[in-house]
Amino acid sequence: MLLYLRWGSLFLFGLSSLSLLEMRGKSLNALDREISAIEAQLKLLPVREPGEMGGTAGIYVERQADSSSSITVDLGEVFPIDLIALLPTRMQNVEREMEQVGFPSRFEILGSVSEDFREPVVLYSGRENDFPDPSGYPALFDGEGAEARYVRIEVHDFPQVRMRRAASFAELFVFSNGQNVASGRPVEASDSISWEGLFDASFLVDGQTTFGQPILSGEKMPRSRGWHAAVRMRADKKEFVELHFNTAQKIHGIHLYPVYHSLWPNGTDYGFPSHFRLEVREPDKGWRTVEDWSERVFPPPGNSPVYFSIESLEVDAVRLLALRLPESIPSRFIFALAEIEVFSDGNNISREAKVVSSSLHTFNLEEWNEEALIDGYATRGKILPLQEWLKGLALRGQLEERLALLFARRSEKQKEFTQLLRIVVTVLSMTLLFVAGLLIRNRSIRQKQMLDLRNQIAADLHDDVGSNLASITILAAGAREQCSTGTPQAIALERLVDIAKETSASMRDIVWMLHPVRKSNISLTARLKDIASRLLAETEFTFEGSKEVGADALSMEKLHHFLLFYKETLHNLARHGNATHVRISLGVLDKNMHLRISDDGNRPEAGKLPEGLKLRAEKLSAALSYRSVDAWNELTLIV
Repeated sequence: MLLYLRWGSLFLFGLSSLSLLEMRGKSLNALDREISAIEAQLKLLPVREPGEMGGTAGIYVERQADSSSSITVDLGEVFPIDLIALLPTRMQNVEREMEQVGFPSRFEILGSVSEDFREPVVLYSGRENDFPDPSGYPALFDGEGAEARYVRIEVHDFPQVRMRRAASFAELFVFSNGQNVASGRPVEASDSISWEGLFDASFLVDGQTTFGQPILSGEKMPRSRGWHAAVRMRADKKEFVELHFNTAQKIHGIHLYPVYHSLWPNGTDYGFPSHFRLEVREPDKGWRTVEDWSERVFPPPGNSPVYFSIESLEVDAVRLLALRLPESIPSRFIFALAEIEVFSDGNNISREAKVVSSSLHTFNLEEWNEEALIDGYATRGKILPLQEWLKGLALRGQLEERLALLFARRSEKQKEFTQLLRIVVTVLSMTLLFVAGLLIRNRSIRQKQMLDLRNQIAADLHDDVGSNLASITILAAGAREQCSTGTPQAIALERLVDIAKETSASMRDIVWMLHPVRKSNISLTARLKDIASRLLAETEFTFEGSKEVGADALSMEKLHHFLLFYKETLHNLARHGNATHVRISLGVLDKNMHLRISDDGNRPEAGKLPEGLKLRAEKLSAALSYRSVDAWNELTLIV
């Protein structure tokens, strides 16, 4: 009883484990669905373009004693603030991989209409709480339309940067009505450190980052790379490209997109001039320089766009005049751009302009042409509005962080699922083994019971029926002796004695088949030889039997039909065959039992065998054959 209780407990545990396994499997499927949904969403978001070569790193502020540091940007006038974006500085580590450096965990962003910040507007309050790690992606703050001319970042903690405590930002974007009103504005930061070409307070609003160009990823690459002037033999050869508008437009900004060329060193700023002037044409006033880099080298922008703010001028043309060209191949100098954008009231109006250039590289007009300069595409994809690009990058950062958590959780769940699966398999295996053991045990019990029943039946037949048949034989023989020979009574009693003897012989065969001890003590060969001695008592016979033949080779049913087939064959030979000699052999060949009976008696009519023998052979599923060899009849049964 205790054994069955233990089995029941094991079975119930297995069922509960299966239910738990199903729940864990559903949990894994839910995680997989969420992971797939995020991966599909990521394919539609912009990526951080390779932009580490060239450009500027931003602003770098070192901690002075235990004080906080402030960074203030003067927007020039009061604007309603819609959105503020802070981009982390990213620099190469020793493995030449880009990593975030210097982004503080505690800081505040304040706005004010006055320079002294007497009545500040809190745009972000992070003095007491850590800001979530942006993981190298933009950090966005909703301005909610608050009006401000000055934007200040108060840094309250300084992370470890190399061997120093410092804070760093790559870029500050302040959006009002879709326009970045912080571009090129004055920056004041008393604790900032200037490293030539890398860090400077002014780099906080120069538009250059290590995030590459603001393009939409996942789209088909444009056929055209941009505009390309003729290849020149001298670096000081002047080249220009102009955008002409049908009517005068009030503009506030110009964006230049360098070419990303796979055959150029590092792939970036291919053909971007080192010395140039950016000019605009005012109606009735002529050309006016708004950016002059004729006497100084412009820092190579890398793969970062170059942004220039213009003080609200009404113009009908824009010109970029290259004064010194970069060397593209040895002793060859070129001027090239991927795109020019001109902004008026926050809208890019360059698509409506006509392009005029000093020369055109005609080697491949599908790749390089004037129309490609204003088609809305950079070299590697469609250009996105700045605000849309920054929001897409910020969302990508959040989704990638969520994806990392999901992968970690899935790995943990998978580990738990695998461990539980092992437990379930172990429990089920133990349960199956237990059930199999019970079945084998019950089968053994039933077999023993059947064996005991067979032994009892065999014993009863041998003791009771055998004793009665012996008594009948003795009484009938005694009565026959008292009758005159040839009388009907004597003939009947003689027949009764024969029937009793035949019945007794059949009973011995049955007892031999039923009783395993008797069957093991008397082999099949010996049993067949004993039957032949009885049925062929008046006929000379020989018997050859193999010791390999055992009665257990046949089932009880087949052994019964085999003995009946054997006795019927010998009976027919003794009564009707008129044989003077019979040869019997029993052996095993190719795991099959072979019985061969040969005689020199009468041949069957037309070689036909008795139907009774055929029926026995069918029940044995055996092959029965007959042939005549040198005046001998040969009958073969293969079981």
